[in-house]
Formats: sequence, C-alpha cells, structure tokens
Amino acid sequence: MKEYTAEEWLPSHSGLGESPLYRASDDTFFFVDIKNKLVHTVPLTQGWRGKHTVQLDEPVTRLDVVEGRTDVLAAQTKLGFALLDPTKGTLNRIADVSHAEDASIDGKVRMNDGAIDARGRWWAGTMALDEESGLGRLWCLRDGKANDASEGDRAAVLNGPTWSPDNKTMYVCDTPQGKIYQYDYDLESGEATNKRLFAHLEGGGMPDGIAVDVEGHVWVAANSQGKIVRFSPEGTATDACRVPGAKMCSCPAFGGRDMKTIFITSIMDEGSTGNVYCVRVDVAGPRRGEEYPLIMWWHITNALTSVQDVFRFSRVSKVMGELLLYRRAAMEAEYCREMSRWRVGHWVADPHPIRSCVENAIRRNQPFEVIERMIQGCLSANPCYLNGTGPFMNHVPAIFVAAEFNRVDVVKVLLHYSCLQNLRYPFCQGCMMGGHYGCSGPEVTCRNALCVAREHKSRDAEAFLLQNGAEDRCDTHCDRWHS
Repeated sequence: MKEYTAEEWLPSHSGLGESPLYRASDDTFFFVDIKNKLVHTVPLTQGWRGKHTVQLDEPVTRLDVVEGRTDVLAAQTKLGFALLDPTKGTLNRIADVSHAEDASIDGKVRMNDGAIDARGRWWAGTMALDEESGLGRLWCLRDGKANDASEGDRAAVLNGPTWSPDNKTMYVCDTPQGKIYQYDYDLESGEATNKRLFAHLEGGGMPDGIAVDVEGHVWVAANSQGKIVRFSPEGTATDACRVPGAKMCSCPAFGGRDMKTIFITSIMDEGSTGNVYCVRVDVAGPRRGEEYPLIMWWHITNALTSVQDVFRFSRVSKVMGELLLYRRAAMEAEYCREMSRWRVGHWVADPHPIRSCVENAIRRNQPFEVIERMIQGCLSANPCYLNGTGPFMNHVPAIFVAAEFNRVDVVKVLLHYSCLQNLRYPFCQGCMMGGHYGCSGPEVTCRNALCVAREHKSRDAEAFLLQNGAEDRCDTHCDRWHS
C-alpha cells in the first residue's frame, strides 16, 4: 500500500469544514463551514490571505460549479437546492426537500453531501440531526422538485454520491455504519439499482466525503481516523494518506491545474484542527465538467432569469462536442413553451433560446463547425424549431445576432436550415411571437437583418444579404429587434 502525508494549507478552524470545491476556470477553491454557516472563497494564487468569506442565515452543505459563471455556485441549503452568490451571500432557491409522508421529519433532518451527474441530475443525501435516527435518504432534483430517490432505504447520515469515470457505477456512504455502497447507474435514465457493499472501513472508521480519480479508484475520508483511503474498483484498499492534526477529516476533492492535488477539509474537535489540508498524488481526478455536457434541466429555471442562464448553467462538452447539449436543449423547448403558456411559478422564459445559443457561441469564439452542429442538433430533435413554427426556437432573432457580429457563415447556415435559402419561399405567418411583431415572411426577415448589419457596420453580412435578394429598405417593425 502506498502512503502519502497531507500538509496543512488553510488555517480555517472550521467547526464543520465540508464541500471542498475547485473551479478550474479561475483557479479558485471553495469550501463551507456548516456549523458556523460560512462559505469561503480562496484564490489558489493568494491562499488564505486572499480569502473572501460570507456569513449566511442558514448552513450551506454542498457546493458545485456553474459553467460559464463565476458569480454563482450551485448550493445545497439546509433543506433544498439553490444558486449562491459567493460574493454577496445571497441565495436564489430552486427547490426544497419535503417529506410528504410525515412533515415533522423536515425539522429533524438537513441536507448533507451531494453531487451532479454527467447529465445534470442533482443528487443529494439528507442526514438526521441527531446522527442516529434512520431518517436520511437520497434525493434527486427532477421536474423542478426534490424527489425521493431512496427506494425506501434509510440511514442516519448519507455522504456522496459520486460516480465512476464511465458513469456506470454510483457510490454512496452510510457513514455511521462504516460502509460504502455501490449501485449500477444508468446515465440515460438516471436510475440507480442493484445496491451492494463496496467497502467497509475497519477499526471504527466512518466514511465521509468521497472522490473518484481517472483510474476509477475511490478516495474516501476516514473520519475519526485522520486519513483518507484509496480503494480500487474492486473494493481493495491500495493507498492511504495521513492527515496529521485532522483526526476528523471530512471530505477530499481533486483540484489544481493538473488535477493531481487533493484538498481535504476537516472538523474542529479534540485532536482535529478544522483546517484544510492538501496532498499531491500520482493519479489525477477527472475534469467532469469538461468531459461531459452536464446539463441542469430546464425544469429548474424557476430560479433562473432566462434561458441564457440555463446555458450558462450547463457544462459544455469538449470531448463529445456541443451537438448533444443543444439537441437536449431543443428537446426541452416544448416544456419551456408550456411553462410560459401557463405561467407556472414566477418564471418567464427567454422567447428566443436559439438566439441565446448562437450569441453565446459567437461570443465564445466557437468555430463555425460547432455552431452548425448546434443548429443541426436542434433540427434533429424537432425540425419545426427552426422553421418558423413558434417563438421558442425561431431562427429570426438568431439571424439578426449573426448579422450584428458580421458572421456571414452563420447567417448563411441559418438561412439554409430555415427554408430561407430561397428568399421568396413562403412559410407560416406570424411566427414572431404569434404575429405580435407583424408578418415574419422571408423578405421581412432579410431586410430587417440588413438593417441590423448596417447599424453595426457588419459590411460582409450587409453585402451577403444584398447579393441574395434582401430588399434595400427597413421594415417598420425592425427597430423592435435591434436590441
């Protein structure tokens, strides 16, 4: 067995240090002190001297990264899911946990650990406040609700979950029992089945937070033993790391530019400092947010201001490409339309998510091939979305955005895929918000796009539109689309 030794890094003296989180986009580390209701932000280049701490009115028990955003984090509250501004300390709630069978349980439990799978499902475990009663269970955020996913299983304290690199196995800890369980996991359906024992910590060790490396080995914090232990996929202990001064080490997390640093939080108690430790290891942790298109479902958008926020919330795939991300987005568009039609909750949908997608891709300097795959993905989910049959995936404002940024290639592909390759080709009337902005035939679309191109001095787009038959006059409604 290989032995490591961690070093003390941050003198936080946390009452209950938990949820270490590394954000690669800005090289920043986060963690929480559940007992004292604190969230710490620590730039790796500055260390503790550069920290920013916010005091909250309720504990945050778990954090996760929101792709493309540095102003918010995904956060688990005492009894729910939310978005947290780590600078201001404000929470924007998504959904709350409630025990329909016995409302009194709500006052006897709190959220504990959690994680987001590679398709954007947000899993979390609750724990009994007395750490003895079998009231904890697994929850999964679905359809805007925190759903009981425990299949009747109960535990006093649940930690995890996390997943194997191939996403076929999910790991969960029953902390007081000293046991780590594994499930077969179906990534497409989000079903966790065939629960079985994976490993049992010896000598009274209590498995707390867990992290998986790229080889599929599982690192677990052996709370009360002052170490973290690495298990093979078969459940055999292969490595151990002592954490001197932190008998109550609580959670490991990979980070650093090469993902070969493990950060370890701890709890202040007898023989335990409550500080944060770190150790360099041989095998890196996975960059889940970059390997898979991690999509927070459109159903959570009660807490978001627009569909653009949903796309910022999603983690865009670098290995699989953007096609799957935008295909899933298109498939959910019908749900968004229903939400807007019936005005469910307080959410108001962005009426033009395809425009938001195109604009986001252009601003991020995505190559043309990626943007075209995005549009093709929308079409493959439902061809009518780009064909002028409703406001939610309408191509018109996307064409205007492409013209504004002088992206002739994007204008051309949008025209091609939306039946506008022949500018005299008729399609449904009133597809701009049901006719609210007047006729949206191809002539109107192209001359308004021409106006936008001229306004923003997009000379190439202007020339292309004129060469392809756009009338050299401005429509009376086009000023409505300039913004």
